Parts: sequence; C-alpha cells; structure tokens
Amino acid sequence: MSKVVICWPKNGNPEVFLTGTTSSGGHIFVASGRSEGSIARIEGEIRPTDDRGRVIKGTTIDYRTRNPNKPHLQSFRRWAILFALPSAGEYELKVTGTDGAGGSDKDIKIFTAVQQIKTSKIVFAITITSHSDNQNITSEADDFFPYGGLDVGFPLGFAILTDSNNYIINPEYEFSDDLIQQYWSAKFPALATGVYRLHVEDSTGNQVANVQGLIVD
Repeated sequence: MSKVVICWPKNGNPEVFLTGTTSSGGHIFVASGRSEGSIARIEGEIRPTDDRGRVIKGTTIDYRTRNPNKPHLQSFRRWAILFALPSAGEYELKVTGTDGAGGSDKDIKIFTAVQQIKTSKIVFAITITSHSDNQNITSEADDFFPYGGLDVGFPLGFAILTDSNNYIINPEYEFSDDLIQQYWSAKFPALATGVYRLHVEDSTGNQVANVQGLIVD
C-alpha cells in the first residue's frame, strides 16, 4: 500500500482552473493529499509534459495529523503543497515522502491547468482562487480543499460552507499566512450530494469572498 497519496488533483488528467496569481506573476496551484504517519517530510515538484527538463518546485505549506485526538485510529497526515505555474497546459505532479530512516515513497498525477475568468464575488482583499461560481466539485467531495489569497496584515478569520438548507459546515482545519505566502486554505469533511456556498472572511470581518453554487452530484 502506498505511503503517499495525492488526493487532489484526482486521477484521469482532470482540469484544474487557474484563477489567481502570485506576486511573481505565476498562477497559484495547490496539490493536497495524505501520507502514513511514518512519513517525516513531504516534497513536491511539477514538470510540463512537453518540457520534462523544466522543474517547478513546490512549497509544503500544511502538514498535520488528521485525527490528532484519536490516537487509536490509523495514523496518517494531511499535507498541501503550493506551486506557482507559469501558464495553462498539461503538467506532471510528483510528490515524494521520506521517512525517518531515509526510505521514500511517491505518487504521480497528470493534470491540465486551464485559465478561467473568475466570476465569484470578491470584496476588498481576501480572495478565493481555487473555485468559481456554479462549479461541479463532485470529484473533490471527499477532499474539498479551497484556497485563496490574503493581504499582508489581514490573516484568515474563518472559512465555512453552507448547504441549501443554510446548514453550516466548518472545516477540519485551516491554514493562514498573510505575511510570507499571503495564502489561506481549508480542508472540509466529506460532502454529501447537494449545492454549497463557500464564504471566507479575514480577521477583521471587513474583507470577504464568496463562491456560490458549488455542486456535488
């Protein structure tokens, strides 16, 4: 059994929408997944499939045990890796995990990055760059992992999902770095069939962003 598993992007060369940019002009892309508890370090790299000599290194920005309060369950960790992609195109993602004894395991996925005009409603500075209005997220329902940008001095306040009955779903965990990466992310529990709204606010509550009509078939 694999010790390292990429949960996003999924199998089958999925389309990944590029809706945000980094300070250097690249497009924000975040891969996420899980690893066994024995894995001590996670690293990721991306190569364009038409130029495999070009390597884009990622930054591991979240790495934690998913069930820290349930030690009787099988131990595994959640991770996320931030990349700056130069443009749309087909890419190969490789994630490598290394254990304390120097052993390693890896997972590889192919995905296609697609530039998309953003339609979500954004007020002030906090942004949702991973998803857009009326997007079908069925393939992500077990590992829904939205993310976006932050302004310096304005960390993430909270991120929530609401369903069509206005039931609030809180994330399992959140990540926020407004000083260096200027990036936030959240990991939600598995989502049932339905339509969802994603709402995020900064720490002041004055800067908000929403994405409507997220569909799980």
